[in-house]
Amino acid sequence: MKITCTQENLNKGLSTVNQAVGTDTTLPVLSNVLLKTEGGRLKLSGTDLETGVNMFIGGKVVKEGSLTVPAKLLGEYVNSLPSSQVVLEVKDGKLKLGCENFSASINGIDSEEFPLIPKIEKKEVCRVNVDDFKKVAEKVVFAAAVDESRPELSGVLMSFTNSSIAMAATDSYRLAEGIVDNVKTMGKPKSSIIPAKTVSELLHIFGENVDGDLVISVSENQIMFQNSDISVVSRLVEGQYPDYKQIIPDKFNTEGIFKRDELLKGIKTTGLFAKHGSNDVKLEFNVPGGETILYASSSQVGKNFSKLKSKIKGETTEVIFNYRYLLDGLNNIDSEKVRLMVNGSSGPAAMKAESGSKYIYVIMPIKQ
Repeated sequence: MKITCTQENLNKGLSTVNQAVGTDTTLPVLSNVLLKTEGGRLKLSGTDLETGVNMFIGGKVVKEGSLTVPAKLLGEYVNSLPSSQVVLEVKDGKLKLGCENFSASINGIDSEEFPLIPKIEKKEVCRVNVDDFKKVAEKVVFAAAVDESRPELSGVLMSFTNSSIAMAATDSYRLAEGIVDNVKTMGKPKSSIIPAKTVSELLHIFGENVDGDLVISVSENQIMFQNSDISVVSRLVEGQYPDYKQIIPDKFNTEGIFKRDELLKGIKTTGLFAKHGSNDVKLEFNVPGGETILYASSSQVGKNFSKLKSKIKGETTEVIFNYRYLLDGLNNIDSEKVRLMVNGSSGPAAMKAESGSKYIYVIMPIKQ
């Protein structure tokens, strides 16, 4: 193999593909990236056996061929090269690189040993603007469970309907749901559970300077996200996702409207004391006074009170939350004002923008 390409394109391609490269020391080739000429371009591939990423970059192909080399080493080396033309050549199981006054030879593993990234039987489900997809995905994925004792909760549920994608994630303590509109869908509505790790990788892989449409195709046990240069294939999570719609209350006993920045600052300040204990923050909704009191205490450091002016309707009540979960919700709401709605000290509470948003964050109080 021999090909010439720019350092910028090669560096971008490697940083993209390396998101999926594995770290399994029992199978060294999983720590490698596959370089292969295909269709007059250089194809870079990486996989951890759960997710596989292919990316094509332009270049001048002199000789066809392929090889796998350590992904981390190659990525760091190319990143250190000047912004110029890079010549890559495979000889005797080694990848030789040349760029201006720099040259290197990296030992490789035969490409035949590299795991095949499956080409799924394309059953195109939808086309969606990549920025619209990412905006919702990043507001949802954090709520998925880290513990894999219930595998379905370690994923993000994507429900494809006639013109939208509903994404939801929950760890049973909180739940986030967002809607992507203006989706071009094909076929019947369906739902799939995608590993949260894969969704997080998608946010990096289709990161800055990637625009246009994202094509999503689903087979029986795999899903593919693809644009003109990049394809990501992931296994689907098996199992039945809980009917999360039943968790979202239809009505609330108390509702407060807050300036988002003021509530965020209040929770952060109170959290300075809460984090030294059990992360508990008490919110007292004072309906007649039109104010909400935030309180936290710790036997180690002391206690803290703060008052927030707010529009409150319904019942005066006290509710205790994990302050970190409150911050997670607030950090994903893009509006000047937010609604915080509660059902006493033990019912599910919810947070969303004051108006106009299809994003909702549900959080369970801490029972005392």
